[in-house]
Amino acid sequence: MNSNLEISNFGAIKNAKIEIKPFTILIGEQAAGKSSIAKLISIFNDFDSFQFDENNIFIDFHKALKKYNIHNYLQDNTKIKYKSDFFEFEYTGEINFKPTPLFTQGLNNISFLGKSEEEMKNFFENFAERVETEKYLELMEKFLINLDIKLIEKQIQNAEILKRFSSSIYIPTERFLISILNNSAIEFMNSSLTLPKSVTQFGTYYQKAKTELGKQYREQHKKEIDLEIDFLNVTFSNKNGEDVIKFDTKELALQESASGYQSVIPLFLVMKYFSNKKTEAAGNKTFIIEEPELNLYPKTQNRLVSVLAKFANENNNNLIITTHSPYILTSINNLLFAHQIGNKMTDKEGEITKIIPKESWINAAKFSAYHIEKGKAKSIFDKKIGLIKETELDSASEIINSSFDKLMNFYKQI
Repeated sequence: MNSNLEISNFGAIKNAKIEIKPFTILIGEQAAGKSSIAKLISIFNDFDSFQFDENNIFIDFHKALKKYNIHNYLQDNTKIKYKSDFFEFEYTGEINFKPTPLFTQGLNNISFLGKSEEEMKNFFENFAERVETEKYLELMEKFLINLDIKLIEKQIQNAEILKRFSSSIYIPTERFLISILNNSAIEFMNSSLTLPKSVTQFGTYYQKAKTELGKQYREQHKKEIDLEIDFLNVTFSNKNGEDVIKFDTKELALQESASGYQSVIPLFLVMKYFSNKKTEAAGNKTFIIEEPELNLYPKTQNRLVSVLAKFANENNNNLIITTHSPYILTSINNLLFAHQIGNKMTDKEGEITKIIPKESWINAAKFSAYHIEKGKAKSIFDKKIGLIKETELDSASEIINSSFDKLMNFYKQI
């Protein structure tokens, strides 16, 4: 992922320009606008944001904003521009969507003309395995009622195009609710709770992840076995419809466990499953995670960052993080630094990987970081040294130390 996003007068954001890289970090205080930026990035990488008719592919922008519960952030003077290798999007009250040549390249060979009904049915069955959305059902319905075959071909072309680049997995702060509300995907989706669709969608991701991972473990080990979550020193299983974790000699329901477990385990399982999920399409996954540090001790935050980077590096996935935590920034800096040193001192690679596993290293060329403050975005990544600026890492401790120094001045007068 290499794209650019410009935002003016949208929610808390007054004027911001973001260069989005495969690893992108947004830090700032509460209500600064980090989530607004992250959600817009997700919209432009979300298969379900796109619609198509017989002639065009377009983004149903207002519907997408509602999905992420940010539709009320639009103002009369809102301007949003997004540019990637595949398309350019601009909102200025009206929507302008312009695909690039890469968007449609190599997809003109899909044709049903002259094929038998059985061959066409087989295509749809294979297509269902690759495109797991309601759009497949729409296409199948049109096929069954014998609508224009050329129209169906065009829609399938469009869907295949979108699968090349659009596959975002949004992991919201409300993920801790999943362990409480979770009985089954159907019950969750049909509950009367008024939650944003992005949250209920994460619930379905979680249901799928734990079900499929459990199945994979059983097939691999030829018996019932718990999923190991090494960085937390716990195991996870689903027993009679209830999520259960084990640590030391204890076993308890996830919904009865510490809030940190309730927040991080659904995140971990979703990333573990979807980062490895391979499809026929060339596209990768874009994981957008709000506040991965929720309710976690600093040492655990550090371990989690390494795990997230590993998942992102697998199959060239993208990772967008919003955070309040300077510990997250420091942990990421270590991964950047490990990549630098490891590539310059190849004879010491083995020793360096003992400190930080190579699969978690972050390439500075694929990284960007911004501080969101007072409606603006300021880059905090020093491209010359390939690390996050030290002033950003030290800013929180400087504020705390400043207060301590002032108190010390009074103490000296006692």
